[in-house]
Amino acid sequence: MTANLEKFTRDLDQLLDGRKINVKEPALQAAAALQALDLDTESNPPADLRARWLVRTQPNIERKPFMQTLRARPALAIALTLVFLLLLSGAAYALGKALGFIPGIGMVEQTSSMRTIAEPVSIEREGIRFTIVNVIASPANTSIRYQVEWLTPPPTTGEIDTSCQGMPSLTLPDGTSLNFVQTTDKFMLGEPGSNAGYGYVMEFGPIPAGQDDVTLSYPCLVPLAPGPLPRDWKVDFRLVPAPEGMILPVVESTPEVAASAVPTEEAASPSLPTQPVADSTHRIVTSIDSYVPMDDGYLLIGSMAWSPSDYPAYGVHPMPYTGYVNVTDANGQPVTWEEVYGNVKPMDEEYRSYWAIKLPSKNFAAPLTVTLSAASVDIQPVPFTFDVGAAPQAGQSWDVNQSLPLFGSSAQILKASLVSLDGNLDFTLDVQVDANVIGDLYLATPLNQCMGGGGGYPTERLSQLQVIVPMCRPDLPPGMVQMQVTGAVLWGQWQTIWQP
Repeated sequence: MTANLEKFTRDLDQLLDGRKINVKEPALQAAAALQALDLDTESNPPADLRARWLVRTQPNIERKPFMQTLRARPALAIALTLVFLLLLSGAAYALGKALGFIPGIGMVEQTSSMRTIAEPVSIEREGIRFTIVNVIASPANTSIRYQVEWLTPPPTTGEIDTSCQGMPSLTLPDGTSLNFVQTTDKFMLGEPGSNAGYGYVMEFGPIPAGQDDVTLSYPCLVPLAPGPLPRDWKVDFRLVPAPEGMILPVVESTPEVAASAVPTEEAASPSLPTQPVADSTHRIVTSIDSYVPMDDGYLLIGSMAWSPSDYPAYGVHPMPYTGYVNVTDANGQPVTWEEVYGNVKPMDEEYRSYWAIKLPSKNFAAPLTVTLSAASVDIQPVPFTFDVGAAPQAGQSWDVNQSLPLFGSSAQILKASLVSLDGNLDFTLDVQVDANVIGDLYLATPLNQCMGGGGGYPTERLSQLQVIVPMCRPDLPPGMVQMQVTGAVLWGQWQTIWQP
């Protein structure tokens, strides 16, 4: 996988998860269109997105350094340790609800009455192939993974037809119709920007026992290519009992923490508890909560948990990507691992976000130590302003020189510059930070007219950052510019131990 493809895949994963990214990149335009034409109705957004949209007006409270507080208040240290252990056990409880894993579908509830299809079902019309890759029908719901492929390169010129209306549905043998419930995964086919196709994992209501011959009605393709597209697709499939071994077990993992997670000075203090505690870097707890034994290795499922007093609901996002994860064996030797995407982990909770990686081999010396070195976090907005004068123009710069308290450290906003790209104006801000704490900043402004913006994936620890704030507008009003720091990429050493 090339570096560009890795970055595209990460951006796509965050875009489809509702995160803000800069979709001015050409390779992400198709993905943005796919997201904008999401099958979920906009009037019923997911709970995590509703929480992110809440306006938080609580003032920032100055905090003492975390370890200083623990040294001054040993009883608090003991209480926090208990909280950390409860957070870890809470994840184990959540994942212990008889869950199973099906590659290509994701997490499912274990049941003896599961049904599926014997093989993929495809139909072709006008150079487009529609394939039902898999179906999982349980007493609780029905999940369908499908993909749409352009068999020849689609046209690149012409008008996009957005006139088609309708929602997918299932028709049962008795004539009953099951409506679409939600999308649980989305993905693109082919190389980034190729518009080779796309896919969804859709959820419908449960199909009653004895109703095995089903028709998927799919009225409208996502218009990734110009011109009229064939409509009203109908694909018949037949359900059969799921074969033994199709559902892989999700094994609950007992949380373990590396000894290095406890700072030496505090670990030696007799006033602190002697049992292992979770790494509290930036007051975020990490753990490996479960794993899935696979033929070619293991899927490891972990989480990061935090307190509402530190970060908002759904406000911490692990970064299980190349360059930010290190896995070593019992001898300290590196262990190969792979990034994974899609519906491979539980849904995030208010104050717990899940992450997953894959070990492509079972040939290693256990136990393994997994270290995550970065996390993206949202915070209560920290505002600042600067004056661009009466007639701001591209090419101008303004000294800001404002210090903002962030994450027990500070960020010095040095300078703001106005640049022009493809007829649109963007801000570029020079920011000085503690290179061991902050990897990148997320900045927002009411002037922004983009679909997303701000933020990136830092590749090295720098004390001076250059943060781009897209605005997607050809002009800039005079006077004061309002900006906010809304989040950051934080460097850390979140470390946990896993024993298969």
